[in-house]
Amino acid sequence: MSEKHFSIDRLRDILDKMGYRHLKKDGAIYATFHNDEYPNPLTCLFTSGGSKIQAAAWMEGVCCDAASRVAGLEFCNDWNYGKVNPRAYLDADGDLRVDMTLFADETLTDEYVEENFVRLFLGTTDEFYKEAAKKFF
Repeated sequence: MSEKHFSIDRLRDILDKMGYRHLKKDGAIYATFHNDEYPNPLTCLFTSGGSKIQAAAWMEGVCCDAASRVAGLEFCNDWNYGKVNPRAYLDADGDLRVDMTLFADETLTDEYVEENFVRLFLGTTDEFYKEAAKKFF
């Protein structure tokens, strides 16, 4: 199935097919993922609008206080230098965040979104937080 604009309902169907638990609220999808290597879950927000799909993730407790802000910015810059997706940054509260955007057109298939957006985002985000948790948790 493909359509010109990628809908949030299609993304929800893909997450259902993959077996991920999630909640649709206010036109977005919220999902929480757990990894045995660290105690806090990874929270993800998926949105879709027009010709793009976006994902953002954060992990409670993996943040930079004022003393470690420079180290956090260097960590994000090093990550962004070596990786294309997801992009890392510090938000206004000093929380380490990652974002990824996929621009969609009428040829985009659900299989492509699953492999090249959802799996790629979750896999590389997991890698980012493993490294970040060692340094800032």
